[in-house]
Amino acid sequence: MQFAPEKGRDATLKQLNEVSYRVATGGEAVNEAVDVIEKLFGKTTPVPVSNHIKVRAADRAIAKVATFHRQLNGIGDASIIETYIDA
Repeated sequence: MQFAPEKGRDATLKQLNEVSYRVATGGEAVNEAVDVIEKLFGKTTPVPVSNHIKVRAADRAIAKVATFHRQLNGIGDASIIETYIDA
């Protein structure tokens, strides 16, 4: 920070170092979470989505209930909910 005014320089450097630290540790946490999720997926058996579940998910869309109560397309989430209900 050779061109920064002397007043406040130390505080600014301290804040930049804090941001740098948070970015580094946040990135590590994300990588660890991804590793855990990948391991879980590696140990699970995929559950097929039946046509019955797809129809019920579509019914949710027509009725505009969760996961379709917002503007986002929630067919994937609705399929998960309906699969869980069947299980």
